[in-house]
Amino acid sequence: MLYLKRPENQRIRHWLDEQAAQPLSYSQVGMTSSDLMPGGYHHINHEVCIGQGRLAFQAAKEALGQWGCFNLPWMRLLFDGNPEPGNHLAIAAQVASVWTVHCTRVVACNGSSNNPNLWSFTVGTLPRHMLRGEEQISVTLDSVSGNVLYRIRSFSRPNQRLANVFLKLIRHQQNRFCEESTSAIKRYVRARERIPMGEPVKLS
Repeated sequence: MLYLKRPENQRIRHWLDEQAAQPLSYSQVGMTSSDLMPGGYHHINHEVCIGQGRLAFQAAKEALGQWGCFNLPWMRLLFDGNPEPGNHLAIAAQVASVWTVHCTRVVACNGSSNNPNLWSFTVGTLPRHMLRGEEQISVTLDSVSGNVLYRIRSFSRPNQRLANVFLKLIRHQQNRFCEESTSAIKRYVRARERIPMGEPVKLS
């Protein structure tokens, strides 16, 4: 859905509620966790070191648990709750002078897994999203080097005619999200290194 100005939360809420009752728009659920993502899609595999050590890792986990990777000036969020399977997220994004709204469902979260050095969540597209596909966002702590790695893995392809028309711009925005979300998480980690765990940190 396109808007000439930022849509009001009530309108986004209605859009999200309507989409939440629909099935996912793709069949390859969970394949962002595979070494080989499905063919026929555009793939992104973005990985950057954002800090060092257990404290930085805990801070990065905390940021992702608050959807901090989407805390960007050109995005607005509406969500059901934390990144947990079955919850839904609507993202209103400004592209040039136009706002678009995209709805997704959390299909996986390994925050309770047996791997203490990995935290991730995965979202999949709903039918009226401009794209179809999946995105996994994770942080890992390398037990050898101590590096904290922020990673985005996704596969996507157009789901609407309009997406085909603006595909070059969409790919630019995907790359922009990778770079700017990395910076947002880095800022949070650096702030948390100065402020003890348990005290609030602004996601900005």
